Amino acid sequence: MKPYITVLVLAAASGCSSASAPEPAAQVFPASDVAVALGDTITLAQTGLRIGFREVASDSRCPVDAVCIWSGNAEIVLDLLAPPLPVRTGRLNTDSGNKELVFTGYLVQLTGLDPAPYSNDSTRAYIAHLRWRYLPD
Repeated sequence: MKPYITVLVLAAASGCSSASAPEPAAQVFPASDVAVALGDTITLAQTGLRIGFREVASDSRCPVDAVCIWSGNAEIVLDLLAPPLPVRTGRLNTDSGNKELVFTGYLVQLTGLDPAPYSNDSTRAYIAHLRWRYLPD
């Protein structure tokens, strides 16, 4: 019986308090930039989300040393994994098409693809520049 009375006394005392407890601030999830090389997989800090840069499906970007009517477009293929979910494949574009995707509550955006093409160089060690952030409910 005594524990029940103690709980009632504490509840009454907390209800009489003139200062109420502050509400917790909404958690802020800033965007983070990462770079991933073709063929590599990275794990986003403190998320467990893994992003693999599988391939460059196409690259028709205007070479730096040329004059073009259109800037062109490159499309990359990413593998996204958040265990225990199966791998999801996503495609992102530099200019036209999808530049972002959402996977398990995370927004992943393609912000750039290096190196820029040159007309006399067909070999490239591609690096995708991505920005990601958590989308709170």
